[in-house]
Amino acid sequence: MTHFVARIVCIKEMENSTEVVYFVLSAYGNIGNVKYLYCSIILSWYISICASNTILIVVIYMDRRLHEPMYLLLCHLFMNEISASTSLYPLLLTQMFSDTHEVTLSWCFMQMCCFYIFSCVELCSLTAMAYDRYVCICYPLQYNVVMSTERVGKIILLVWCHVWTLEGDSDSGSELPIFLYF
Repeated sequence: MTHFVARIVCIKEMENSTEVVYFVLSAYGNIGNVKYLYCSIILSWYISICASNTILIVVIYMDRRLHEPMYLLLCHLFMNEISASTSLYPLLLTQMFSDTHEVTLSWCFMQMCCFYIFSCVELCSLTAMAYDRYVCICYPLQYNVVMSTERVGKIILLVWCHVWTLEGDSDSGSELPIFLYF
């Protein structure tokens, strides 16, 4: 079984400190010609994610009957899935064909940041969808007033603002984005 382990390889010696420059993904060591099979599977998976989500977004956009709160929230989830997949799969595909399988530290942190952001956006979007269902079930007569298209747009904006909101400890004065607390 292949282990997905990242080893710290390049360490620069500077006086009394060390600096990590890149990681080596040792799972891609000697996979030989199987990398073409893996690459084709991952590429077809990525293309199917992008194509299916794009088709669903276009269908919801084109059909006026689907311009309802739940479908707009679903479109938001589809866009988030395309963005999250785009932050992961291209690097994965390039690492398969690389000879050294090295990932720089800054690229690794950027990818982690994207992963945390899109994960938080997905969770907050699912929470917004749960609120939509709550209003639909518990207040069916007021549903059209409470959950209008404008209100859904504000909820989606609130989801993104919530993810990027800076929350800090008032005693220490340090502020970190909310996704770093998870």
